[in-house]
Amino acid sequence: MDFGFGAIIGAILMYIVRPYLSAYSSKKGENLATIEAISKITDKIEEVRTDYAKQILEVTHQNTLLVEAFRAESSLRLAAAEKRLEAHQQAFALWRKLVTIIHTPERYSVIQECERWWNENCLYLSPNARQAFFDAYWSAHAHRAYLETNASSEVIMKNMNKIENAGNKIVEGAELPPLGEIESKLLSGTNPVSPSQIKS
Repeated sequence: MDFGFGAIIGAILMYIVRPYLSAYSSKKGENLATIEAISKITDKIEEVRTDYAKQILEVTHQNTLLVEAFRAESSLRLAAAEKRLEAHQQAFALWRKLVTIIHTPERYSVIQECERWWNENCLYLSPNARQAFFDAYWSAHAHRAYLETNASSEVIMKNMNKIENAGNKIVEGAELPPLGEIESKLLSGTNPVSPSQIKS
């Protein structure tokens, strides 16, 4: 009878506890499913966060490369601009010297000086200044011959005009274009490119 009485009590307990056990196991299953879902969502969030961090690093790297490239290019431009300005100034000084001694025996040494300078610096002159300087010292070389051979006054004047007009072309060639916005920012030390300006 003990077995029968225990079975009845077990059945009654099972009847009473069963809804609670069912609710407990159902809730436990939901909790496990929620934990799995949260784990998957967390993994996705971390994956997106990692990808975003990589993209930010890549954009930052691209920005750094662009800034360095702009700085290098601007540095070269500024150095070239300084050298060009210096070359135009030297060409102008030699031209002035040439004009003042055109009718003296010193002209030959100045013409040679012009030619030496030309061979070492002509690429720094603007195209018009380069041609004008070349024409001036070659015309100075021919000028005395025109005078001594009694060339027509028109030929002599045309030749002298090449010498005299070179100064204006050299001055015009020294006029440098204004700095662009990026070069101005680089010189002031501000960052010329923001990450939003970089296109991937």
